[in-house]
Amino acid sequence: VDGKILDAITVRYVYDRASYVWPRAEELSRATLGEAPASHLAVMSKFLTGYSGICNFNYKIDRDRHIKIFEINIRVGAD
Repeated sequence: VDGKILDAITVRYVYDRASYVWPRAEELSRATLGEAPASHLAVMSKFLTGYSGICNFNYKIDRDRHIKIFEINIRVGAD
């Protein structure tokens, strides 16, 4: 509601190479981790000011543990 994240879930994917490029990367595992860390949600909420609805963030964590957002979809994620 207006940028406030009411619920969140995190799915971690592990691939056979450091850089994911479809269709060359093979998924090795997938795990549902529960809610995203508060620091990630704080970054994401800044993108949602004025927005209310479902959305999906596709992001990675770099070697220095920084969040890198690739896309935001206003739909339920399925990838």
